[in-house]
Amino acid sequence: MATSSSSSFCCEICLEHLPISQKLPFTVHQCSCPDIFVCISCTASYIRVSVKAGRTLISCPLCLLDCTKPLDPVTCQELVSNEVFTQWCHIACEGNLLGYGRCYCPNGDCQELIIDECGGSEAPRRIVCPSCKTGCCFRCSLPWEEQERHKCDRVLSIIERKKWKPCPGCKNYVERIEGCSTVFCRETALTSLSFPVGMTKFRKLGRPTGHRMSMLRTMVSQLVKHERIETTVAKAKEVRRLADNMVQLGKEGSLSAARHAAAFVRGDDVLHKLFTELAYRYKDRAGGYTRLLRTRIRVGDAAPMAYIE
Repeated sequence: MATSSSSSFCCEICLEHLPISQKLPFTVHQCSCPDIFVCISCTASYIRVSVKAGRTLISCPLCLLDCTKPLDPVTCQELVSNEVFTQWCHIACEGNLLGYGRCYCPNGDCQELIIDECGGSEAPRRIVCPSCKTGCCFRCSLPWEEQERHKCDRVLSIIERKKWKPCPGCKNYVERIEGCSTVFCRETALTSLSFPVGMTKFRKLGRPTGHRMSMLRTMVSQLVKHERIETTVAKAKEVRRLADNMVQLGKEGSLSAARHAAAFVRGDDVLHKLFTELAYRYKDRAGGYTRLLRTRIRVGDAAPMAYIE
């Protein structure tokens, strides 16, 4: 977005015209963008929300998926509070240690992070906290006194005897009491007992058609009511199509259209807004009543998120 003059610019996030001194300097973002017209205030808010969401790598607020160089906590320290900066550094440190086995000291007064840099086996093994010298199990982080058989050993013997199988996704063991051999893990929605251990092809737990349509009806109603919601890009595309159809019914304004819309949206206030305010607002527009704005990558499953408004 072009600057309005040499002494001011228009922020591409808040769309405010601000003094050039409020522009995010290149020394902060250092990404592939040739130039980025974003104000310091919007960048600080973006970082604060990203840190709260637990993102290990925070990209340029405009590049997002195409960012070649994430923001550096030290470079951005002056943009955020000390609390946000400390939390950001902690998350970044945790992210750098993802490839190593780790546990926390069970001592409530210590809770030191213990890293397995040598890559030991997954069997239960006793370690000693380097800070407070408390003995614990590296596998489950529970206290483990010397010359005592640990709980992990007893649990593993039960697992072997009852022939439980681990979920291929989260590795937690699942017990089948009765019924068919296909069991869905609550954590990962992957079938665990119908596949051999180590198999990499899983089937996702699909939602029934009725449940999915109910979810979409709720999302469309919330979009009409609040005029902005955040969801995954895939769901946003479905909601966009349905929301455009609802606005088209509102513009039609007939009794038949009202009946169709009332059977879909939730709430009389949503229906009233659809046939009055939105119908009048878009009376001269043939289509394209909504738009999608990509926002971030969701923590956990890396699903791309977007605002629909």
